[in-house]
Amino acid sequence: LFISNDDAFKIWCIFNFLSEDRYPLIIVTEEIEYFLRKLTEAMGGSWVEERFEDLKLQLHSKQQCLNVWELISLVGSGHFSKGMDQQTLSMGINEVHQELILDVLKQVEQHLSPLVLNRLVN
Repeated sequence: LFISNDDAFKIWCIFNFLSEDRYPLIIVTEEIEYFLRKLTEAMGGSWVEERFEDLKLQLHSKQQCLNVWELISLVGSGHFSKGMDQQTLSMGINEVHQELILDVLKQVEQHLSPLVLNRLVN
């Protein structure tokens, strides 16, 4: 794959954030597109609708969803980051992870009183 283990972990975190609330966890077409658009934007690239349409056709023949390993493989294959180097892809993954996961955690911490936060940690 075109990504590091650290980047794969961040994609796993993003997947868990965007996945449906049922087991086994899956990410649906709309969420896949949302994530890939954000990733493309974070890398400074332009969205190529045709690439996603090809993926949607493949997903339609399945179940219109991906599991976490398929999503990691999709991003790691470089299909949606053509022309970008590994460092740019990694920076894009990090930016999307920061926006979707870490910023949400910061907001939760800010809204919880110190007493409640203390109880949750302990």
